[in-house]
Amino acid sequence: MSEQPVRTNTPNAQRAHPMAELYTTGGTTYATRMASRLWLLLLLLVSCRPAVTPTTTPPLRILVYPYIPSCPEGHGATEERLERELAAEGIAAEVDIADPDGLLYGARTAELITARGYDVLEVDTMLLDGVMEQIQPLEVDLATAHPAAHAPVTRDAKIWGVPHWLCGFFLYSHDASVAEATTVASLDAALRALEGPDLVGDASSSWDLPALYVDAWHDQHPERLGGDALMGQPLEPDALASLRSFLSGCDAGGRNPCLDGGFENHAPAAAEAFVAGRANALFGYSERLATLPDPVRISALPLGPTTGRMPLFSDAFVVAKRCTGDCLERARAAIARLVAAETYDWLLARNECAEPMRPRYLLPAQSAAWDLPSVAGDPRYQRLWSLVADGVAFPTRGYRQWRERVNPELERALRD
Repeated sequence: MSEQPVRTNTPNAQRAHPMAELYTTGGTTYATRMASRLWLLLLLLVSCRPAVTPTTTPPLRILVYPYIPSCPEGHGATEERLERELAAEGIAAEVDIADPDGLLYGARTAELITARGYDVLEVDTMLLDGVMEQIQPLEVDLATAHPAAHAPVTRDAKIWGVPHWLCGFFLYSHDASVAEATTVASLDAALRALEGPDLVGDASSSWDLPALYVDAWHDQHPERLGGDALMGQPLEPDALASLRSFLSGCDAGGRNPCLDGGFENHAPAAAEAFVAGRANALFGYSERLATLPDPVRISALPLGPTTGRMPLFSDAFVVAKRCTGDCLERARAAIARLVAAETYDWLLARNECAEPMRPRYLLPAQSAAWDLPSVAGDPRYQRLWSLVADGVAFPTRGYRQWRERVNPELERALRD
């Protein structure tokens, strides 16, 4: 509130003593003493006013996809480096790499925006349907991203997210005949020819099992690019048979740990079994390579009569609908930095960790990252690129509801 000017009461001023301006005591005029007292009173009034706190722009709140390989001490070093790099761009941000209360893949993903207050959220695009009412379309040049990341962020001719990561299933092995198998039958024959347990991996997850079925469906229909159509179809017998044949490679001692939860939420245990020689092959995501020493052979999962183009999941950054004006400008700038090649460079290499580590072996959705010297010069990354370069978009529209419907059917069909 601004200070009010001192008003002069004109009638009273006219009745003041005619000699007031000349009246002095100790050499000080009466008018001068009164003026001094008025100024003192004003100073006291001003000093008693409550302090006005300058308005500040709240930091941008960003939730980064958390299910990525971390430093030994957790994600703290990664969060701090991202915040520092954004601050260098003039963007104050609070970065969390977390899944608060398991909301990300739960039924209430939107609460991360509405209740938790995140302005920018990185989501698996299979979950995009669940946040559409809380986010806004963005101006994005998808030409910079892998083609498999285009359709999942596009709705009604508008773009709703900025692609960050790709993801898919791979087969890891040591034997050339296993790595070169291109059909589920040839893989089965190659594994049976080896001594010891055949296959390990986690197919018990209610997210991964339907996703493996989608992969098998693609290998049954390599000519059909994109699998959104299968969302409305009953489970296909041929795709089921191929997936059953593949997962039978996990059978050991009258049980199947890949299906019965033996590796559920313990995917590292499957990798440890493979590294220790207790299995001849391992299936899982690309980041599983971060735990595997050389030498290791990398191939696509052969889940049908042929190995089709790999279906790829994708993660993308979305922006809350309420984030407008300056907030939106800062969100755009922050996302641009998060998907910049120089950010991928250290994030992939885990350079922020306190000690040297293997790369994360995540799959960048932005094409420029594949040209980085640290990526282009890594034989593992070059092998991964050869498998995903022509990959197709994983079906996303209605996937959550479809998954909930078919997962019990898949469990019954594959465990009988």
